[in-house]
Amino acid sequence: MEAFIFHLAPTSHYQSFDDPEWYWPDEFEKEGFIHCCYENQIDDIIDRYFKESSNILSLKIMVASLKAEVKVEKAPVGTYYPHIYGKINRGAIVETKLVKG
Repeated sequence: MEAFIFHLAPTSHYQSFDDPEWYWPDEFEKEGFIHCCYENQIDDIIDRYFKESSNILSLKIMVASLKAEVKVEKAPVGTYYPHIYGKINRGAIVETKLVKG
């Protein structure tokens, strides 16, 4: 597995999230895991899921610092993506970057 994985999130959700230790997207409670991707998959994820959205952040996550388990799983489209089975501890987020304005 690569050293870093990425989670894309609306800037407004990330900035309004006030838990000092953990971060998770709205879908986590329903799906039970957090969707992530590798750096070379970011543009594809933006095109597929955030085409009509603006102000999308990329959270760069250091896998070795995560407290939750990461599994690389095959998506219905046949590509493999990393999924985090738990919340993201903020110490594992090493960078946030606007990837779509």
